[in-house]
Amino acid sequence: MANTTNQGWAKPTVGGSEDTWGATINTALDAIDTLVGPVTAAEIAKLDGLTSSTVDLNKLTGLSSSTAELNLLTGATAFAGTLLDDADAAAARTTLGLATVASSGSYADLSNTPTATSGLATSEWQAGTSTTEAIVSPAKVKASIISNTVTYVQPTTVGAVGTYAWLRPNATTQFAYMVGGTDYAGSTLTFSAIQTSVGSGALTMQNAAPSGTWRAIGSAYGGFSGTTYRSGLYLRIS
Repeated sequence: MANTTNQGWAKPTVGGSEDTWGATINTALDAIDTLVGPVTAAEIAKLDGLTSSTVDLNKLTGLSSSTAELNLLTGATAFAGTLLDDADAAAARTTLGLATVASSGSYADLSNTPTATSGLATSEWQAGTSTTEAIVSPAKVKASIISNTVTYVQPTTVGAVGTYAWLRPNATTQFAYMVGGTDYAGSTLTFSAIQTSVGSGALTMQNAAPSGTWRAIGSAYGGFSGTTYRSGLYLRIS
């Protein structure tokens, strides 16, 4: 009498006694039933087209999945298997190494957060009279802004940076044009004014040379015949 290759179940002997065939077949069927257990035809159908390996399938112990879901396990890593056997979300977070705040979303569950000084009164914090508050008080922020505010002071000295003056080219550059927006060295200019002389026209009167750099506000190109002084308004920029 021969046996099956894998399970070793007895097979009826071809040409043997007819009385033994029924018992042999029944024994084999009982063994198959024991092996398969309560698995239904629908569950067995899920294995049709399955590509996952035995190792992959062993990760599904206790789970109910479709054929498509089973195929998702193809190539699954050992770490993925440690998540599959977690009973609930809390266990999965532990496996992933997540802190409590991952589920609670609570600021209280965060670590290394700043903590205000215990016992610091609200009024004291607002006034900025404490030196130990964790968050800078409004009063200290305001004081810092005020202390760093640049206050413009209008210069009053003649020829100072930021002042205007009526200038003209000096004796060396007296015939040069005045081009608006152009910067000129004070050494090439001289303080002047306009004097009107009946019968002689408008004359510019020369004074001392200014210091620094000056920017012409207007332009003057043309002139009358003879000596022409092109004077105008300048701003000292440095």
